[in-house]
Amino acid sequence: MMSFANPYFLAALAGIAVPILIHLFTRDHIQHVAFSTLRFFAKGAKAVIQRKKFQEALLILLRVAVAALAFIFARPFFASKAVEKTGDAVGMARVVVMDVSGSMRRAGLPEALRNEALASLESLKQGEDEAALIVFGDMPSVQEPLGKNLAQIKAAVAAVKTGYGGTNLAEALRKANELLRGVQAKQKEIVFISDMQRQGWRNFKGDWKLAGDVKLSLRALKAADTHGGPGIVEASAPSSLVLDGQSSTLAVRIANNSQEALNNLDVTLLLNGKKADTQPVNIRPNGTAAVRFRHTFDTPGDNPGSVVVGPNAASLAGNVFYFNARTLPRIPVLLVNGRPSANPQTDAAFFIEQALAPTEESPFALKTLAVDKVTPKDVAAVNVVILANAGRMPAGVSDALAALTQRGGGVLFLPGDQ
Repeated sequence: MMSFANPYFLAALAGIAVPILIHLFTRDHIQHVAFSTLRFFAKGAKAVIQRKKFQEALLILLRVAVAALAFIFARPFFASKAVEKTGDAVGMARVVVMDVSGSMRRAGLPEALRNEALASLESLKQGEDEAALIVFGDMPSVQEPLGKNLAQIKAAVAAVKTGYGGTNLAEALRKANELLRGVQAKQKEIVFISDMQRQGWRNFKGDWKLAGDVKLSLRALKAADTHGGPGIVEASAPSSLVLDGQSSTLAVRIANNSQEALNNLDVTLLLNGKKADTQPVNIRPNGTAAVRFRHTFDTPGDNPGSVVVGPNAASLAGNVFYFNARTLPRIPVLLVNGRPSANPQTDAAFFIEQALAPTEESPFALKTLAVDKVTPKDVAAVNVVILANAGRMPAGVSDALAALTQRGGGVLFLPGDQ
């Protein structure tokens, strides 16, 4: 069965049909009359008539193309046979959208979020209605697609945990709207559960709107500490980085949930249980402020840390952001030069050396050897081997390369005339 996502565009077809009808009813009708004195112009008149017919055909084609554009903008689609057969059996198609961004970590919100989502599923009838689950922070994610297994969806709701991401309300709503598009149901509804942070709409460009047959139910939640106090609503930290001597950025966005300004509020960075840095911040009433730390992770392995807001953050989950930055040692790389040369233009390894290790702070520990100087021991000591125009390998090196790939290393071939 054909349906249209934007059926109002079909109204344009009526207006487009008018010039087409005028074209059909007002086109020239030629009568053939024989004049003896004009018989020498018969061939010329025939060419003029053929040209005129071609022009009329081109004109009608262009008008039909405009009508086709209106039909395309109406976005026709065919519902699958499975949907057509079972569509009448679906009474309600409900998409539950849960906000798991950093602002939802405030006191009481995680529990209220799950309770509200579970309550929205209670009114659905098993076997008759369908439900889906979407969670979102910076971007939405479909945890459970539309289906009739309500017990499975309830279990997924109970397992939802809040994170430290930002809030993108518009994108989450658009995703839910897409999920319901083309679904055959008597009723369609989006249950949107969030603390409705104003900044969550900052990415909305107004380039789409909710489908006309979809009902939107908003469940605005308020934290238990909304009478006052700060809280982390967004945070980011490196999860994995290379030991290269470069500083990395850790950032948090803090909201002031009170009606009074917060001045000289301490925000502290802790690493491996020790204070690394503290920055004061001023936040206007009901406003937000970003705090950024720069730190050089020079200890290989795990570096657990946290960002703490205020002096009493230990008792407030929304005032602490926990993270772990795993620092990897410099990556050992062996570059096998198949054609060494004093001329950079003809040296097989020159430009690769400049790209991988332009300075001493490169994340790569690069070692370059001529092809005849490479030993199996050199290959065993690195994680990556680059063969730059390398021909025949010395004895044992091929087996060492095979062993490198088997243990998870990499071999990059850059072929040349060798």
